[in-house]
Amino acid sequence: MFDFLKKYCARKAKDPKKLPRMYETGGVWGSAINWFDLENRRVVGWLSRRPMVGDYLKSKLKSGKVGIFRFTKIKLEHDPPDMFFGTVEDLGYEGEVELPEFYIRSKGEICFI
Repeated sequence: MFDFLKKYCARKAKDPKKLPRMYETGGVWGSAINWFDLENRRVVGWLSRRPMVGDYLKSKLKSGKVGIFRFTKIKLEHDPPDMFFGTVEDLGYEGEVELPEFYIRSKGEICFI
């Protein structure tokens, strides 16, 4: 039975129709994403719904603009179970980046552009 469950979950995670999610830096204790190594574009976070490769990250920058990034690598931690490390790539600034027609915000709402 567990083998079936493992195969089912793996198939769901690799679904090509998965909508990307949009996350934002900041937050409160236990539910946040913070820059861990800005030069190498690494973040650390604690979220119950952790990002996957291909999801997006918005971050307010010192310049006052909002940067858009895409997760390229995720390392899930097991203690605590909601912790993760991620590597992101620069896509550009909000309003200048072409995003998909719709995406899911981190809280589950579908947003249309």
